[in-house]
Amino acid sequence: MIKINYFFFYIFFLFVLSSFYLSAVYLGTTNNSMAEWVLNYAGGFIRRGVIGELISQISVYLKSPLRVSFLIFQIFIYLIYYVLIYWLFSKLKKNFFMYLAILSPVFFSFGLYELEALGRKEIVMYIFFLLNFYLFEKFKNINIIYFFSYISLIILLLNHESVVFYLLFYLFFFLFFFKKKNFFFFFFIFFFFFFFFFFFFFF
Repeated sequence: MIKINYFFFYIFFLFVLSSFYLSAVYLGTTNNSMAEWVLNYAGGFIRRGVIGELISQISVYLKSPLRVSFLIFQIFIYLIYYVLIYWLFSKLKKNFFMYLAILSPVFFSFGLYELEALGRKEIVMYIFFLLNFYLFEKFKNINIIYFFSYISLIILLLNHESVVFYLLFYLFFFLFFFKKKNFFFFFFIFFFFFFFFFFFFFF
C-alpha cells in the first residue's frame, strides 16, 4: 500500500500558490512591494541595499528585465524556504500541537493569507536561521555554526536592520543545542552588537 505524504503535498501547494501570487504582483502594472528589494548602492552605500545591488548587477550582466530578475530570485528563495521547512518538520515528532502550528494561518502560510506580507525581506532571515538547524544536523560542529552565523548576520544586517530583533532566536539556538559555552559564544554576542551599533550610528 502506497503511503501518501500529505505534508509534502501541503508544502508543495504553498510553494505553488506563493509563486503564483508573487508572479501576479511582480508582473502587474504597479508593484509597491518591490520597492524595498530594488534598493541598491548605485547612489552610494545605504541600508538594505545588498540584495538589490546583487540582483541589479546580475540583471545587467544577463541583460534581463529587472522586474523578471527579482521575480525569479523571489521564487527561488521561497523554494529554499519551503524545502527547509519540509526538511525540519519532517524530522520532528508529530502531535496535535504540531499539526495545529502547521495549519495555522499565522505560521509559514501567513503570506498567503495576508498578501502584503508575501515577498518581504524577512524571508531571507528565516532561511538563514533554518540553515542553522540544517548545518547542526549535518555536521554537529559548533564552530561551523558560529562561523556561518557570523557571515549570515553580516549579510542580514546589510539586507535589513530589523535582524537585531531576531538575535534572541540565535542566542536561544546556541543555549539550547550547545550547553557548554566557549569563546565563540561570547564573541558572537560582541560581534553582533558591534556591527549593529556601527551600522546604525554611522549610516
